[in-house]
Amino acid sequence: MAGHFLLSKEARDFGLHQVEELSTAAVHDFFALQRWGDTGTQACPGCGTIDKHYWITSRKQWRCRSIACARMFSVTSGTAFADHKLPLKTILKAILIFATNVKGISALALSRQLRVAYQTAFVLLHKIRESITCNIDHSQLEGTVHIDGAHVSGRLRKPRVKQLATKTQARDKIPADANPKHPNRRIVIVLRELYPEKGRGGKRTITGIAITEDWPAIEKLSKKYVAEGTIIHTDELGAYC
Repeated sequence: MAGHFLLSKEARDFGLHQVEELSTAAVHDFFALQRWGDTGTQACPGCGTIDKHYWITSRKQWRCRSIACARMFSVTSGTAFADHKLPLKTILKAILIFATNVKGISALALSRQLRVAYQTAFVLLHKIRESITCNIDHSQLEGTVHIDGAHVSGRLRKPRVKQLATKTQARDKIPADANPKHPNRRIVIVLRELYPEKGRGGKRTITGIAITEDWPAIEKLSKKYVAEGTIIHTDELGAYC
């Protein structure tokens, strides 16, 4: 029986030690390749012209070949990382650390690993999340899809009233049914398409936000993101029936 994908060799195809070995030019080419699929041609973020634009070595930027545009742009122009002050290698390390920590990483932990200020790590993490959100493939999921919801934010905290040490706290006297749900309570519904090959795990994931995990919310998300004929796996909650 095949093990989890994260235990396989394929999950360890790129590590921090490989980033450390990359030169500044190699890191720049890596970002250009990931953005445009080629290190020889670029797409101007201003006019959209795809060409081998003029390379300005002193500025590490290109100038658009279109006379009507002639815009200066870099490999991060028009992205969440535009006008960055951190070196591209540091940004690449942050992306790799974020992607490989499957349970997430705090800004404080990232700041220690990159040796940057907490505020810098905090903003960097949000830029990575923004990039992911802006580039999500929202086409319909097919094949086999798992759907489930996570409840975020619970009940309102019972008030604490100062009492003598010999008496119980006022919080303990309030019945559970008198404690309303938090107004910010939301349901994060996850729709995950699986690879057809057994053991490869998830292929693509789409998330949706709902007030309650009920049939109208499930039906709306399913019609929008799940193709007809798809096999859906979920739990025993009546909203999925």
